[in-house]
Amino acid sequence: MSKMQSIKVVAEIGINHDGNRDICTKLIDGAAYAGCDLIKFQYRNLNRAYASSKEIGDEILSKEIKRCYLSPSDMIYLTNYGHGKNLEVGISFFHVDDIHDLKDNLDDFDFFKVPSPEMNNHSLIDELLNLGKKVLCSTGAHSQSDINSLINKYKGNNQFIPMHCVSNYPLEDFNSIIGYVTFLKNLWGGK
Repeated sequence: MSKMQSIKVVAEIGINHDGNRDICTKLIDGAAYAGCDLIKFQYRNLNRAYASSKEIGDEILSKEIKRCYLSPSDMIYLTNYGHGKNLEVGISFFHVDDIHDLKDNLDDFDFFKVPSPEMNNHSLIDELLNLGKKVLCSTGAHSQSDINSLINKYKGNNQFIPMHCVSNYPLEDFNSIIGYVTFLKNLWGGK
């Protein structure tokens, strides 16, 4: 198998649907049409997301999360819709308790993702790994020391996959640091 054949493309559905299930199905259709292999959603429970935080900018984020919210039943509908388009479907969680909002349907997801802000949330990572599926973990905006600690903790766990991510949107070419993928692969010892 050539290196190009082993590359998989993930379409980040995230919250790009503006909380509208119809828009989300169109995004899934677009991902399938474009030849993507996987799609990924984000889920946050509205009663927990930024509920008690008073940091600068959290009010704006909280409003955006509320505006773009889809319920667990919407997530399951859209997961099945994605599967109907022959796409693997994953979901990001930001809080351990949010996993339980979808507890009856976690088997419907093909993989889970830990977003960059939660890279050091080992409780979240461990809970997701206990579900027996692949867990992709973004390393964006973290120090090499934090990434080394993460790799050392989960090295040898075949379900855990660290990912090179750049927390800069839109990504500028000079900021992509694409060679870091090889460095991370060698550090991890993975494929």
